[in-house]
Amino acid sequence: MRAMIETYAALLQDTSGVQAILAEMDRQVSDAKQSVENTKAGVKELAKAIKSSESLLLLGMGASHYANELFSFQLRKLGYQALAVSASEFIYDPIPQWKGPVLLTSQSGESVETVRC
Repeated sequence: MRAMIETYAALLQDTSGVQAILAEMDRQVSDAKQSVENTKAGVKELAKAIKSSESLLLLGMGASHYANELFSFQLRKLGYQALAVSASEFIYDPIPQWKGPVLLTSQSGESVETVRC
């Protein structure tokens, strides 16, 4: 991607944003690596909770909810009870007496609906 951007940058009349885009791409890679390192312990704990209860409720908004949908599908294929619910729906109509673990997901960590859950 970097090579393509650098190749076609010469065709732009204003190239002032190209370096910012390249810097952002580098930052995203670094952030992704750091996120993996920061969450290893939590992922192990979540896996243990899922295995012991054989169920998981996933709550999130927008893209986080759709990521939850994919994860819950994979868990169901493995034989676990998994349900992804939009956090906005859960606030007003919670699932009664859910006994298993709950995973709240948010890209920003500040999604109002997810925080309110």
